[in-house]
Amino acid sequence: MDTFHKHHPSQKRYTIGVLASTLLNENGRELWYGLVDLPKERGFNTIYFAGGWLNDPNDFDSQSNIVYDLIDEKKVDGLIIWTSALGRFVSNDEVQQFCERYRPLPIVSLGAPLAGIPSVLIDSYQAMSDMLTHLIEVHNCRQIAFIRGPSGHFDTEERVRAYKDVLAKYRIDFNPRLLSAPCPWHNTHSRDAIRLMLDEYKVFFDAVACSSDSFVEGVHGELSSRGYRIPEDVALVGFDNKPTCQTMEPPLTTIPIMMYDRVQIAANMLLQMLNGEPVPEQVFVSCPLIIRRSCGCNPSVSRSNHLRKPLKLPSKIVSADRIIKRYRRQIMEELNQVFNPSDIFSDQNWNEQLLDNLITDLGDASSASFLAAFQKIFERKEIEYLNI
Repeated sequence: MDTFHKHHPSQKRYTIGVLASTLLNENGRELWYGLVDLPKERGFNTIYFAGGWLNDPNDFDSQSNIVYDLIDEKKVDGLIIWTSALGRFVSNDEVQQFCERYRPLPIVSLGAPLAGIPSVLIDSYQAMSDMLTHLIEVHNCRQIAFIRGPSGHFDTEERVRAYKDVLAKYRIDFNPRLLSAPCPWHNTHSRDAIRLMLDEYKVFFDAVACSSDSFVEGVHGELSSRGYRIPEDVALVGFDNKPTCQTMEPPLTTIPIMMYDRVQIAANMLLQMLNGEPVPEQVFVSCPLIIRRSCGCNPSVSRSNHLRKPLKLPSKIVSADRIIKRYRRQIMEELNQVFNPSDIFSDQNWNEQLLDNLITDLGDASSASFLAAFQKIFERKEIEYLNI
């Protein structure tokens, strides 16, 4: 990975075309930021072609694909194609054919391995193996349900392969009824899968691993409606690290897809190709676990347990509740000045709720309601900023 983060000066200022389904979701923004943050001395211009999913069956959305017809090999020197996103509704062969239409331009694929096209991929197999190993070794989970994505999708198949291999490694019998049928990335699929397991198959599970965070809401909602507590009754983990992972209750243990790093690697590979330098057929980027509370861990408590020296409390302890009550009005006024709530909040009592969440967290080390509420504030400010 470090090889392709090195500075490779270009012989000329190239223009790179980037094909993406969208730049408006969290992964699209990470792609954008990854290219914007590359040092200017890399020396290339970027043109974005955001034309949606190929052959999108939803209403008239596929008409946006016409954007991809605007690519002119006389105007761009090479392409980075976010193939795993564009291919949401088509086969790998169709994605391959789509990319071949732009030959002889040099191309780097993001997300899907293609014949004759260098690809930057995430190591889905190892990442999911690490996640499942965590559930088994740390939380003693033995009956793990798995919600899979669409059939034929590279990352889906790698994560399913990891699921089966990890079970075999720990001598846990594979129960096909705990593996959902393949289906598109949507939370209704995961909700229906949980209903099928519980109502028709009547199988027991102590953990649910989702091959995408897109499935987590459906699983969480269905289990909660039946009285299951997460993580006390069922551990829940995902894959993607979407922004909602931090604000759900409990915060989700998940895996980032490293889009920021991958697109920077892809850009450096494409520059090497344009300069006549060889590049590998495939580059795999590792993905670290992000441990939060939905798996049963308590990161805030575990960090405090590793302090080198115990903290010495003062002889007289002043209640945080008393301090906040004393300065409550002043704190709320300061919050209003900082966040300008009239533009982004419909709830006039948002600042009082935020302070109440802070008091709750100070009295309960396992609570994270303040951080969740604070995250929502920043998300709303981000949306406000993007709409300017």
